[in-house]
Amino acid sequence: MTSIQYLLVGLLTIHLAMAIYAIIRTIKTIKFSRKQKKLNIILILIVPFIWTVLIYYMLKEEPNSYEIENRDQSSVHYYESGKGAPGSGIGTL
Repeated sequence: MTSIQYLLVGLLTIHLAMAIYAIIRTIKTIKFSRKQKKLNIILILIVPFIWTVLIYYMLKEEPNSYEIENRDQSSVHYYESGKGAPGSGIGTL
């Protein structure tokens, strides 16, 4: 075998390993419908490396925007200040 053939066999091996990983992640996800999963698996096999990387980043876990980091809990509590006029609530007329 020539060095180019070794390179092609190496690239094919890397592509298959990455494709198997991406296919397993695609099957396990709940983000895609059944039709989308089939289409993505076909594209993973047809478009080497590029589609695998796209799937990896699409399924990458990211922190949600509504998650708030833990802060000092003493400054988060809301309470009534007591500075309002007494008896001026909605229920009093």
